[in-house]
Amino acid sequence: MAFRLDMNESVKRKHLYNFTLCCSVVLHCGTLSNIICSNDISDFGDDCNWNEVLESLITHCDRSKSGNDLFRLMESNKRSVSLTSTLNGTDMFYPNMQEKISVVHHFDKCLKYAKFEIERCVTEPSNDESALLTGGGVNAFRRMMDARTETKPPPLKDVRSGRFTAKDKLYNDICVELKRSGAEFPKSLLPDEVMKQVGAIVDLLWYIDGNVSTIQERSTHVPTEITPVPNRFLKFEGYNDWRKKKSKKPQLHAKDLDIHSQIVFRLTSKPYVQVWNNELKNDLNSLAASLSSYASYLKSSNIKQQTRQQQLYPVRQVTDNVWIEYKPASATTVAPEYAILETTLGELKDFEILFFDPDVHQISSKTGSQKYQEKYRFFDNLHLSQDVALLSYDPGGSQTSSKVIWKIPAGVGSSELMTTASRVPRFQTVRIPYKANEARFHKKVLQCSRKQDSISCVKGNICRIDS
Repeated sequence: MAFRLDMNESVKRKHLYNFTLCCSVVLHCGTLSNIICSNDISDFGDDCNWNEVLESLITHCDRSKSGNDLFRLMESNKRSVSLTSTLNGTDMFYPNMQEKISVVHHFDKCLKYAKFEIERCVTEPSNDESALLTGGGVNAFRRMMDARTETKPPPLKDVRSGRFTAKDKLYNDICVELKRSGAEFPKSLLPDEVMKQVGAIVDLLWYIDGNVSTIQERSTHVPTEITPVPNRFLKFEGYNDWRKKKSKKPQLHAKDLDIHSQIVFRLTSKPYVQVWNNELKNDLNSLAASLSSYASYLKSSNIKQQTRQQQLYPVRQVTDNVWIEYKPASATTVAPEYAILETTLGELKDFEILFFDPDVHQISSKTGSQKYQEKYRFFDNLHLSQDVALLSYDPGGSQTSSKVIWKIPAGVGSSELMTTASRVPRFQTVRIPYKANEARFHKKVLQCSRKQDSISCVKGNICRIDS
């Protein structure tokens, strides 16, 4: 029987034990392995065989599992030992496990490093064996695979922190919304990485805060160009309160909108997001698409504005809420939708004004609000057989915009085209709501225009006029 002694005992009983070995034991099972002990210095008698040395090492190993369990695994398996003269030596001596350890002296007295290997010839270890192979824990491969499917909710920021801001509050509310929808992140992601992914949604909502109503309103006017913000995210407004900061309303820029939308699109393409609730995932995609569409709308509007400014006769502002624009005659035939307007203007004299009425002068198959939406596009590509001037009054808000058209006589020089507006009165201020006085306003203007070819007789309680 072999006996293992610590260094103090080996000095005291040196005369009894004349073999000192540095031993290591490794347990193998298929592709898994575990080191039972490493570089354990022990003294043995020369009458011990290598099986007894291995049993002594296993019995006294400092493991959470008992030596009997390890030895039980060893009973019906292949065992071997190799000896080298150095710790990492390549020249090895392989004695038979039944031989006495004194055989080493007959071969080379410098062989002091022994490595024992126990090999199980099975494809799949049992639960107990897997625990031994991984040091008393769970199978390492299974732990690694399970870690891919384990999830965790996003971490919240500490409300009691002295630096807790309104944006941090928005972050916590987004986390609550994600948790309510069952959206979680892999446990393998670090907390900072999870906060970064959630921060992409927070940054987007923080940026458009204060302009969500504008996006929603314009999406109703041009639904083919702008996608509205999903209802799920409408409640996340009022965090970035620019009024409290006593600053101007923040302006949205197409470049920044594109950046935020691309970041959210990348988030929704992550593998772990694919298992999220479909409704939440679709809302995130719709939110990113809404910003992307609004960015495209801003770009197209900017291009149109530059085109108008580069025109030979650009739109000019006459006074508050009033603009005048020159529309040259079309080189092509008059489009069918402008036939009624063309006929009506042909019956009027030069500089004789015509108040545009969509119900009378516009041919459209649309009804209700859609017909009035077409009114804005009606004048963008105005095609008539004669030069006209278009005066627009648009106070904004709930007030209805008005259009006034008159013919410009042929042969007017380019320097006089825009000055012809002096022949027509200019609106400065409408003192009472236009919608409430629409009928009265039109009636008075038409009566005066028949008498004086002017509307200078309209009283001041309707509108202020300079002739």
